[in-house]
Amino acid sequence: MDPVALQLAKDSGRASAMYAGGFAVIYFVLSLLSKIPIVGLLFFCLNGLLCLAVYFGIAYFITPKLRNFPAGQSPAMVALYIGVGVAVVVTAAVLVAILILGIIGVIVGAGLGGASNAFGSTLSGFLGLIIQLIGYTIYGLIIGTLLAFLGSFVILNRNKNVQPAAPTTSGPF
Repeated sequence: MDPVALQLAKDSGRASAMYAGGFAVIYFVLSLLSKIPIVGLLFFCLNGLLCLAVYFGIAYFITPKLRNFPAGQSPAMVALYIGVGVAVVVTAAVLVAILILGIIGVIVGAGLGGASNAFGSTLSGFLGLIIQLIGYTIYGLIIGTLLAFLGSFVILNRNKNVQPAAPTTSGPF
């Protein structure tokens, strides 16, 4: 990855940080609400759909704000660089929310489980939390990059003012 493309990924990550933080708060609240019996299923489904839509939406909103696209790159490659930056930041924000939710869940689960089962409950809770963090990291980086790429690619194709610069040619050819 050339330095200009790496800088574009960093810029897109910085531009999406505020949106990612807001989504992490929404994810946290919806995850807490999904623990409510019966009605929680609605919040669980809403949280799942929102997890898919947020990568596309953030990339769609921040792409027109970015400048200094690498010259000579196709719109697909520029969209991929932006998608990587967005996916990394959004995934990191959600991982923090999952970690806080998991620690709260382990503490509540160990407290309600009784003194005889506190160690086993805590150990299994932390093991489940680690597995959940690894799973969402893989999901967020792969699926999130694809969805953010799609969101950025759509806006690059719609808005011709956002197109990357054409390659410069030097010499007679």
